[in-house]
Amino acid sequence: MLGANVLDGDGQPVTGKGWVIVEDNPEVDILQVAHMHITVNDKIGETPMVGVRNPGREIARIDVTLDQGKKIKDISTEIVDMADYEPSPAIREIPVVKALHEQTISFIQGGVGEDGEQGEPLKDDQVLKLAVNNYRYSSGIKAQNLAAGKRDWESSNSIRDMIVDYFAKNSPVAPTVDDNWRITGVDLSKDDPRRAEIIGYINEGLLPTPYDKSYNLADYDALVAEAEANRAADDTVEAHESH
Repeated sequence: MLGANVLDGDGQPVTGKGWVIVEDNPEVDILQVAHMHITVNDKIGETPMVGVRNPGREIARIDVTLDQGKKIKDISTEIVDMADYEPSPAIREIPVVKALHEQTISFIQGGVGEDGEQGEPLKDDQVLKLAVNNYRYSSGIKAQNLAAGKRDWESSNSIRDMIVDYFAKNSPVAPTVDDNWRITGVDLSKDDPRRAEIIGYINEGLLPTPYDKSYNLADYDALVAEAEANRAADDTVEAHESH
C-alpha cells in the first residue's frame, strides 16, 4: 500500500503517521510512504514501512517470500543507494526519457528562444523564480532547504478548484494518449486473446465472477487449469445424470 507522509507544524516530516494507515487497515502487508523525500526503513508492529529520497537517489527493494498457498511467509526490505550506479542506456533511449533529458541539458546550457537564438548558460549565482504546487513547495523546496522558502505569490484557489474551472471552460475534453509511461512484462491490452478467454470462462460459469479482487494475466495458466477442471467436473456430473 502507498501512503503519504505529512509535515508537522515546523514543516518537518513525520513518518510516525504511517501507524494510522496500518491501524485503520490491518490487512496492509507493506507500507510505502512518499512525498517527504526522506529515507525510511522501519516497521509499524510487524508491517514494514519504506520510503526513499528524491530524485532517484535511492530505491526501496522489497523481497516478498510466499508459501505454496501464496500466503506471505517473509518480507525483507533494503534501501539501495544509487550513487554508484550508472544510468541505464536502454532507459535513456526511451523516447520520452530521451526527449526530457535533452530538454534539461538544453535548459542548463541556455536553451533556444522563440527567435531561434541560443540563450546564455545558467550561472552558479543566478536567481530563478519557480512556480510549484503547495506540497512540492513544503516537502521539496522548504523542507530540504533548497531555497529561502519565501513565497512571492500564492494563489487563493486550490488545485481542485482550478481543475473544475478548466473543465467548465473547456468541455467537452478530448484526452489523448502520449505513451509517457508503460507497464512491462505483461500485455494488459483489451485485445489480448487471453483476456477474452478468461472472460469467456467467467460467462460460462467456469470461473467465479471477480468482485473484490480482479484476475491477473500473470495467473493465466492457473486460471485456465481451474476453468478446465470445473468443466471436466460438470461433464462428469452430466454423464452420471444421463445414466
